[in-house]
Amino acid sequence: MSTGIVGQVTGDGGTRCFGAEVSTGVTSAPLAFMIVVNNGAKKGGMPSAWRIIEDSPGLEDLWQLHYSVEGAAEHNVPAPFIANLDETTSHGIRIAAQRDGRFVVTNGRNGQSKTYPPRRALAARP
Repeated sequence: MSTGIVGQVTGDGGTRCFGAEVSTGVTSAPLAFMIVVNNGAKKGGMPSAWRIIEDSPGLEDLWQLHYSVEGAAEHNVPAPFIANLDETTSHGIRIAAQRDGRFVVTNGRNGQSKTYPPRRALAARP
């Protein structure tokens, strides 16, 4: 959803399967303070990929679409940050970008949301 040229923008996205893309070192650098992992209960979420994301500079929070069976308790975030705790549900995570630069992330399962303040622009990569 978008409003006007610079108004509210809502999107879905993340690290794709939390597997191949992440394990090769590709991360969501522009949103390094907050990453949404688009994994499945039995797809993605491998411990090696988790370590790469967890070590991302400036990472404040990690949100997951599904609890990762392979990751077990050690490689999953706390339940309030997971949209689906098992394979029987299909809740989403909503990211809304505000005009003033804030991002609001909301877990569709429990309604938990967090607002991230504006960040200064990242330097362009060479």
